[in-house]
Amino acid sequence: MMRRAFSSFALVAACAVSSPAFAATTIDFEATSQGPKAEGFSATGAPQLTFRSASGSGLEVGNFTPQTAGNGLAVFPDTGNYLIGSFATTVDFMSLMFGNDDPCCSQPGDRALLKLFLGSNLVGSNFVGLNRNDILDQSVSFGLIGGGLLFDRFEFSYANASGAPINLIETVDNITFNTAISAVPEPATWMMMLLGFGSIGFAIRRRKVAINTVSHNLA
Repeated sequence: MMRRAFSSFALVAACAVSSPAFAATTIDFEATSQGPKAEGFSATGAPQLTFRSASGSGLEVGNFTPQTAGNGLAVFPDTGNYLIGSFATTVDFMSLMFGNDDPCCSQPGDRALLKLFLGSNLVGSNFVGLNRNDILDQSVSFGLIGGGLLFDRFEFSYANASGAPINLIETVDNITFNTAISAVPEPATWMMMLLGFGSIGFAIRRRKVAINTVSHNLA
């Protein structure tokens, strides 16, 4: 009985402590200083996501309205360069808004392409056809909040129908993602754990009394 009680409690406690949880973050770049950025920089207040470019240079934060909503991130120049983001932990959902889909430098059928990776493995991708109006009024996303595939890196580019990057500067804003965090037991869970420990202690003490009584009788 004691072993069964302990096993059941241990299972409940383990689930309560180790169940994954996710925290949503949105980066709007408003608190980030304007200007060119080094490869691997993070937006102010969001160190869990770092940015770099495919070419190794060209990242810049600025107010590019209407291609962004206030401050946003651009990937220069318009030579097929694109954005890469790396998360400090696994993510199950992300979305971003994009602009600068200029009709001067794109064709009907071109798309905003989002690719997701876990390590070096491609997890999945999604794309949205460019409406080519040059303003920040579209978004692309991937995953299911609380139940999607896990990934830790993304690539975002303006691409043609075959997926090859086109010569167009990407601008992004309002990047939202869910990162895995350590679960913290709620107050009710802590109470259950304390009651469980109390029950285990009572069962052990009762067993010790029984053993002592039997030993005394045998003597």
